[in-house]
Amino acid sequence: MKHLTGFALLVLLGSALPVHPQEPKSVTLSGWFADERCVRARLTAAKLGPTNPDCSADCIRKGAAAVFLSEGREIFTVQDYQGVIDDLGFHVEATGMLDRTARTFRVRSVRQLSWEGAACSRPKKPATAKQN
Repeated sequence: MKHLTGFALLVLLGSALPVHPQEPKSVTLSGWFADERCVRARLTAAKLGPTNPDCSADCIRKGAAAVFLSEGREIFTVQDYQGVIDDLGFHVEATGMLDRTARTFRVRSVRQLSWEGAACSRPKKPATAKQN
């Protein structure tokens, strides 16, 4: 009976404690943008890196969710960032609100660090003016 009373008291005290879901917090992450269909294969690759930018862009245009693959091998669904397709293939540093519970990343700003996508998809450099 003594154990039952102690257990009941523990349950009552535990239910009285406030439960706070993890709040989204502002973070800066390094990684790559991709589409939800292709990104899973990158997690098992020996060298972590971007998905094929042309393939990911096509999938996103056809309705696949855009995701962020962090250097920590975590995947988050991207919210409210229209520049995803322009940043595919780049290793980026992205800042925004991360919700680990919902697995979402509301991107506020992105800095392209380096191009790591396929050479055939590399963005063309602007033409330079002729020198006399």
